[in-house]
Amino acid sequence: MRIQLDPQQLAARSIGIDQVAQAVSNGNVNLPTGTLWGTDKAYAVVSQGQLTNAADFGALVVTYRNGAPVRLRDLGRVVDSGCRTPSRPAGTTGRRAIVLAIQRQPGTNTVAVAERVKAEVDQLAPASPCVS
Repeated sequence: MRIQLDPQQLAARSIGIDQVAQAVSNGNVNLPTGTLWGTDKAYAVVSQGQLTNAADFGALVVTYRNGAPVRLRDLGRVVDSGCRTPSRPAGTTGRRAIVLAIQRQPGTNTVAVAERVKAEVDQLAPASPCVS
């Protein structure tokens, strides 16, 4: 998601970027609500308060002025951007990238972990515009 704020709109309403950031943080949450214990795994139960598209983000109330809500869309543009970052690439090759940090657990086989990760990435690649 890309939020492009208009400085003139912020100034006209006396709203700081910190207020916008706080509103986005408060309005877009995933909170653990419990745990389901299985025989060999534990699953976190999550309450979905996740905003999923530009329209949802745009409707987010940042603050109130004169009793009326000021929504994120009133302060600029909200764009569904996926992994595209216009400012600079994330990879060492100059290409856009998704960075995954994988750590094997003690006592596991490094080669086996690497093979499993590669298999998962290969399976996810067709669904992601960022993986080629």
